[in-house]
Amino acid sequence: MTISRINHPEDIPNIFGALKILSHDTIEKEQSNLVARPEADCLSADNDTPTEHEVAPCKTPQILTTKENRAAYQTNNWAKINEIAQTSEKALKPLYSNIASKGDDAWTKVKSSNGNEFCMTWNDEAAIWAYTESITPSNEAQLTENPKTTYQAVVQIGTYVKSKTILGLHSYNFGIASLIGTSIASLLVARTISTFIAEGLGFTTASFAARMTSIAARIGIRNTVFRIAARALSALGSCILFAVVFVGISLLWDWLNRLYTVQIQILNWDNSDWTVGEHYESNAKIPGDEAYGPDFNKKIPKMVSAGSVVTPPDFGPIKTLDSICYYALIVYQNNSTFMEGCDAVINVKCSDYTDSQNQGFTYGISVPRFKDNKHAISNGIHNGQSFIKDESQWKSEKGVSTHWNGKQITASLKDLSGAKDNFYDVIININNKPVGN
Repeated sequence: MTISRINHPEDIPNIFGALKILSHDTIEKEQSNLVARPEADCLSADNDTPTEHEVAPCKTPQILTTKENRAAYQTNNWAKINEIAQTSEKALKPLYSNIASKGDDAWTKVKSSNGNEFCMTWNDEAAIWAYTESITPSNEAQLTENPKTTYQAVVQIGTYVKSKTILGLHSYNFGIASLIGTSIASLLVARTISTFIAEGLGFTTASFAARMTSIAARIGIRNTVFRIAARALSALGSCILFAVVFVGISLLWDWLNRLYTVQIQILNWDNSDWTVGEHYESNAKIPGDEAYGPDFNKKIPKMVSAGSVVTPPDFGPIKTLDSICYYALIVYQNNSTFMEGCDAVINVKCSDYTDSQNQGFTYGISVPRFKDNKHAISNGIHNGQSFIKDESQWKSEKGVSTHWNGKQITASLKDLSGAKDNFYDVIININNKPVGN
């Protein structure tokens, strides 16, 4: 069996053209320089009063890929979709395992041709990075909310699989009292994400701030406390889940040791923003579920052009990634294993409309213990509990669809029964126009 080498200098050209590897000493030196700056409140070891700053998602999960891969998702070509997931899993597994086992030491500091420094881990088939998109002064509104938060940092997490030309991006925004280097900002987020990858799907969303606070202190950002606003919890849970799972890779599914796992992937190919709203479950549990009340509030922004996406400098494959959409991922496992499956219903709303009953569509899936799976999709927003009980619209068929305001909505269930490891996969496409439209 071939053992994947990790963070090897010869593998960088496969992903990035001109990056240089910096020694671990450069990280240690930058951390030492932070500690030596007692004039800054947030960095002073002698200041007993911590400063509090907010951390929140900046951009929710986004998929960039080729027209060929886009066509596979839009036409529910499960053979191709499985190939993408399995190849991604094989490429990323060594990196995930290395992050889980080595934590902080899994990341290497690199420098781009224009001088940007950030953190990355890679092999010859894949890469995961934490790249600081920007550190800017806080605006007037941000300063009014918290006068001590004088800077705002945005750090991107990227996951790229070379052979399948697929890239996942999401980013985090956090405040800070004093200016720090871009590589320190990326290191802070990289090490925070590492703890969730190591933990898998059993994570608690609200722990993100405490973990980030602890890691900040370790790398020299002293007397700083991060917090998460209640309004940001749901989106944060979505970002953590995406970082842990990516495009359905099954490395970390064994979370509750339950009988069934249901994954729902929602891709927005539309020119309108959508939101996964109210939800209802029967005997089903969601990773990080403490972040969600009765409303998921998972925003799925509209499609964007390739030129509007920020990636690290020298990232060559961006030229071939011409199909871009925002993405929502929901994972369920059955809560009780005794002779029971699980059921779930979600409402998905279009932001262009305010009519609460005619604002989008409702989708439900039922995975029973001894029968074929069934699912249903319906125009309009419906009560989840009533939707489950209405047997007339449920179908034991792989594909169901509806039209809403001229937009086609399709849902495809990979297996009706007998799925490997009882893992049941659903893809919902919003306004899945043919490739090229």
